[in-house]
Amino acid sequence: MSATVLTAPVPAPVQPLSTDLDPNDVEFSAPVPAVGAVARTVGAPVVRDRTDAPPAAPRGLSIITAAPGLWRVALIGGPVLGHIELRERDGEERFVARRLLRGGLRSIELGEFWSPTDAAECFR
Repeated sequence: MSATVLTAPVPAPVQPLSTDLDPNDVEFSAPVPAVGAVARTVGAPVVRDRTDAPPAAPRGLSIITAAPGLWRVALIGGPVLGHIELRERDGEERFVARRLLRGGLRSIELGEFWSPTDAAECFR
């Protein structure tokens, strides 16, 4: 009787992993658009990436940033009344006041203004 001896191949030496990354060796994909970069509304496009503070609130109202170029208007300690939206038309900024209708699913445009303060006055 004869026996065949099987031998396993000798593995190659293992290279240690490097924890130092060279930014020149890394491939980056295309930049990811900012939040709200693809947001559109009916009518004029929304100005994107606007991070300004909300406009001054008239007495009895609170105005909170809801998204870039969009502010939520509510009664202090009460329900949401509507929104102020920043739009760009012909290279100029305009502020649109939108009032929420009963149930809060639909809104109606109250007007278009040159300043956010004027748009906020519609909700008083």
